[in-house]
Amino acid sequence: MAKENEITFIAALNSTTAIKIDGEGQCKVTFEVPMSEIEEVMKLVLYVGKAFRVVILDTEQEDDYLKELKEMGNYIGKKWI
Repeated sequence: MAKENEITFIAALNSTTAIKIDGEGQCKVTFEVPMSEIEEVMKLVLYVGKAFRVVILDTEQEDDYLKELKEMGNYIGKKWI
């Protein structure tokens, strides 16, 4: 169970282009998140304008998530399209 101040959701990076680094050392990361995770994702609005820590953990739910992406048409086999 997540702690009160934690936001936890399943996500993936669709490709290396999801990570953008500008010339001043700033980065932007874009995650692909299934609609089943929208409730947790919407909690991110509480952190607009604030700093927070991101921790990435492998998940056993990956297969279910990849299945959902396939159904959405974003993912075929083990390759992003």
